[in-house]
Amino acid sequence: MKKKSFKDITMGITSLGKRGQVVIPANIRKKLKIKSKEKFMVLLTHSETVIFVPVRRFKKMIYQLDKKISEFKKLAK
Repeated sequence: MKKKSFKDITMGITSLGKRGQVVIPANIRKKLKIKSKEKFMVLLTHSETVIFVPVRRFKKMIYQLDKKISEFKKLAK
């Protein structure tokens, strides 16, 4: 597996519109292949960090987590 570094971080700056809308910068949309009207999970961490996760990716994360939990249950028996 390739080791990640700070060079792998993609950044952009945006602002909150009057109606509470946030525009995701074009370079990030392109990298993530985000389409218009795509849905996101919005998470707020204990350190007041806001995280946007495309629902399609969130579903994959949950599925993989569920598989790992099943593996752990089998090991624990």
